[in-house]
Amino acid sequence: MVWRPLPLYLIVLEELRRLTRSRAANTVRDDELYESVRKTARLKGFEVSYHEFLKVLMTLEMHGYVHVTSTSDKSEKGRIIELLKPVP
Repeated sequence: MVWRPLPLYLIVLEELRRLTRSRAANTVRDDELYESVRKTARLKGFEVSYHEFLKVLMTLEMHGYVHVTSTSDKSEKGRIIELLKPVP
């Protein structure tokens, strides 16, 4: 575990809020959110693995902040993340 100046879950929630602000639905694809989180983390001086990202998503889903849905479309596999609660 790496100490970070800002908890990763807050970065994920903030980026999710920023990405969904201008959309009709509060949803974003996981690859788009992950790239945004990685860029923000790099600016703050640390790296985020995809495994860490998924772990944070799972925790946020268990706490009711997001809902994650897997897509099974052959052309676009991935996950859709929906923001459920306002970011604290």
